[in-house]
Amino acid sequence: MPRGALIPARLCCCTPTASLKRAPSGDFYGEGRMRTFLETHHGRGAETLCNELEREICRFQGMKLVDDLTILALRRIGSRVTRVLEDFFKGKRKAS
Repeated sequence: MPRGALIPARLCCCTPTASLKRAPSGDFYGEGRMRTFLETHHGRGAETLCNELEREICRFQGMKLVDDLTILALRRIGSRVTRVLEDFFKGKRKAS
């Protein structure tokens, strides 16, 4: 692949409290469950991924979301977006 070629990319970030959520049994959601969830849902869109992860954690906690939960999922969708961001960070474009 040529240098600088674009490949599909996704990024999912959560607050540390996501893996620390507890089930009624006292078990933590944990990084292992998080990794398994992300591996089995890797083809989903960013919004769908966030919504399904929130539901998964709520179910794990017995439908009681305790404490905060922040989930951010990003998906690179093409070279135009990449060029706009590169131009913005190089100071060639102003935020609109």
